[in-house]
Amino acid sequence: MNFLEEHGGKFVGVLATFIATGILWMVRTVFTNQKQLELLEQKQDMQHDAAIKGLTAVSEDISEIKNNNSSAVEAQETMLRIMREIREQK
Repeated sequence: MNFLEEHGGKFVGVLATFIATGILWMVRTVFTNQKQLELLEQKQDMQHDAAIKGLTAVSEDISEIKNNNSSAVEAQETMLRIMREIREQK
């Protein structure tokens, strides 16, 4: 009996085990990478949403400041008009 006949079955079994292990490793790696990509996308979406909310809040604050400034200008104009009327009465 030669070596190949004697150990051929073992060789095929070991080779099949290596191939199966390699395939399982590749599948786990692909699924793990896919899960990591999904988590990264979720994180980016959350950061994007937070940035949009922040920009919206800043925009609202700017609008409020503009409104307050226009009210202050109106009050100053009213005070100036009243002071002119008082000066004209003297």
